[in-house]
Amino acid sequence: MQLDHTTSPSDTDVLNRFAVYATGTANLHDRANTRYGHDMLTSGSSVVLGNTARANTVYAGTGGVLLREYASIEGDILTDGIVDQRIYSAISEEVFRFETMDMPNLSQFSWTGPSAPSGSDIVVDAGTTRFLAPGLNYANITINGNGTLWLVTCGDYFMESLMINSGAKVVVYDAAACGTTRINIRNQLVHRGSIVPSPGGTLDATTLLLGIFGSLGTIDTPSMFIGTVFAPSGHVTLACNRTLVGAIYAEDITVFQDARVIGVAGGIDSWLAMGGH
Repeated sequence: MQLDHTTSPSDTDVLNRFAVYATGTANLHDRANTRYGHDMLTSGSSVVLGNTARANTVYAGTGGVLLREYASIEGDILTDGIVDQRIYSAISEEVFRFETMDMPNLSQFSWTGPSAPSGSDIVVDAGTTRFLAPGLNYANITINGNGTLWLVTCGDYFMESLMINSGAKVVVYDAAACGTTRINIRNQLVHRGSIVPSPGGTLDATTLLLGIFGSLGTIDTPSMFIGTVFAPSGHVTLACNRTLVGAIYAEDITVFQDARVIGVAGGIDSWLAMGGH
């Protein structure tokens, strides 16, 4: 399902329609899947679908679209470039070649935190728990296996980098009780642990926001990641056989083999409601 060009949609309306939105390259490796969710779309200056990868309608810039063998698109392709369609790949609707639409950039999503950390780096070791309050820049944070970082309420959290190692967890306060939690990372994110709600709470992809303002964000959590990811000048990777419920907005996006993005709209609205542009 295409965007309705006749309604002159706002940037927010446009972005809310995409589960995978790259201003550079969107690369879905073999068997990657982004066609679930609320009929959300895929976009990039160039878009590549690997062998048997699947997506809904695709918008692409001058880099065009490459569909490898058995890749499928449930919808249309609109591109200002060429469409390279390999054997046994399929497009269920129409292909609109050399058509353009002004797509929003991501400059409105920016770092708004303190210019310098308020203290030294934090290491949360196995079997220990560290509690953080919102509003401060907590420098570089590393959470080791079986360590816990507890965000005591909703709001903005700032850090220079965040490494959540395998077996580590971040506890996020229940959104129903206090609203949106936004984790702002100035440099790099490596997420191999889990982000969980506080006891009795739930996670919501529209109210758990990750802002990555460096070059790389890696999501390799064995549990399902629920949240909306923003990396306006970075590269976000979703590791093999992982699931993200929400949306990704980045310069470049790679969804590795057997991973899937289940689109949920609304994270854009939550970000803008908190300020940050």
